[in-house]
Amino acid sequence: MNSDRRRIIKNWAKLLLGCVSIYLFVFILAPAMQGLPYIEDVHNYVNEHDIDAAALFYTEIDEFGDADVSVRNAMKY
Repeated sequence: MNSDRRRIIKNWAKLLLGCVSIYLFVFILAPAMQGLPYIEDVHNYVNEHDIDAAALFYTEIDEFGDADVSVRNAMKY
């Protein structure tokens, strides 16, 4: 029984550690990284061009459609 209790506590600790890690990344680390030079440039570009950065598929956005055609043509010819 003692090993079962340790296993349960260990599993709960892993879950708690995972949740805390996600919280720290989403609410502390990621916002802090927005101030880095390259990331700030990308962030500003996305905002200026009104790109939905949360979209799962970018096939309906003009910029990505043009980029896809360019890459396909470059590989084909």
